[in-house]
Amino acid sequence: MKGKYFSKMGIYTPFKFYSNNFNLTQFNQNSNSSLDDNESHQKNQQIQSLFSKYTQINQTQNFLEETDEQTQQQQPEFTIQEEIDQEELQERIKNCQPQLNIIYINRDFFSQFDTLEQLDEFLKISYQPNIKNIILLENIKDLGVQNKMKAANKQNKQIIKQKQQQQQQFSQQQFYSQNSQELQQELSEKLDSQDIDFWMCSLYIEFDYDIVEKTSEEESVEYICQAIMAISELNYKTSKGTFDPKSEKITDDRAKNAGIKSEEQIQWVNMLATIYQISINKAIAIAKKYKSPAEIMQAYSKCSSEKEKILLLTDIKIESDSKKIGKQISQKIYKLLNSQETLQKVNK
Repeated sequence: MKGKYFSKMGIYTPFKFYSNNFNLTQFNQNSNSSLDDNESHQKNQQIQSLFSKYTQINQTQNFLEETDEQTQQQQPEFTIQEEIDQEELQERIKNCQPQLNIIYINRDFFSQFDTLEQLDEFLKISYQPNIKNIILLENIKDLGVQNKMKAANKQNKQIIKQKQQQQQQFSQQQFYSQNSQELQQELSEKLDSQDIDFWMCSLYIEFDYDIVEKTSEEESVEYICQAIMAISELNYKTSKGTFDPKSEKITDDRAKNAGIKSEEQIQWVNMLATIYQISINKAIAIAKKYKSPAEIMQAYSKCSSEKEKILLLTDIKIESDSKKIGKQISQKIYKLLNSQETLQKVNK
């Protein structure tokens, strides 16, 4: 929201919002139009004023809907000082090329899908080629979604929630549509954070989506605003990371400079870097110690206990800052590589 983000925006229609029932938002930019310095300065102040109103709001959907409505009006903050023929303006907007595709998924939207496969189908349709595609996930890591549970009536859901909180036996409660034994089995099959981690990795590898995780609506709004402002600098910066100021895209040159030469090992570094909380430096450190997934799996098989497997990567040093990988990252990689689905794919 700093002024410098707007100082270079010499465009008639800086951003065009498109939102539908699936919370799919695309941001468009017309890079062929320009204003003089004075008009651009006035325009920048108006844009900055518009977005400053949303820094404290709690409803991300309201932000998207209100901004979309204002963009389509005749005289919002986006009104240009000089007279412009409306047909000409509409033609300019029509010719805008999308630069960024953000798919915002919160807990409510995530729960609308019965399975992750259904959500994958939606994401396939929503993918936009030749631009950057980002999935913004808001507070879904601890959300256990199970198909049969969702089909149960509201009364059963409330009883299940009460029983979970009280940690009592399900057999003590009568259910309307299913007996307690069946519901207990269903609850044990619900998704956990490990399943979500694996699903997120598959999105990056199979569909080329970047994943961004946020814990609140306020953080989501802040990220969307940062992404919008980053688009304004698109013509001045060519780095793919421009759209996500906090992301750090790995390149072949960087991996090679760290002493990694083979294409297979570079791909292994990329795989590790897609895991949440694993930076490029951490991924390179692990890849130097274990040069492929096969090597790390062999190392796991030689461990004598579960604890030893979890702590296998803990003491690996990161060359850039002399720190170590640590227990948390070591445990995360172990759980991901040793999940049942991963092992099934490896054994095929």
